[in-house]
Amino acid sequence: MLFNSLENFLAAFMHHAPAMQGDMLNYTDVEPVIQVSEVLIAC
Repeated sequence: MLFNSLENFLAAFMHHAPAMQGDMLNYTDVEPVIQVSEVLIAC
């Protein structure tokens, strides 16, 4: 997913986080990791 800012990501993610985190338990027991990176494009 690509967001313009960390704040935009958090606004989208936090709204749905409880449902997504609860559903993950149905598929894995691995602790989730959120990685935030900056996309740089050089032409």
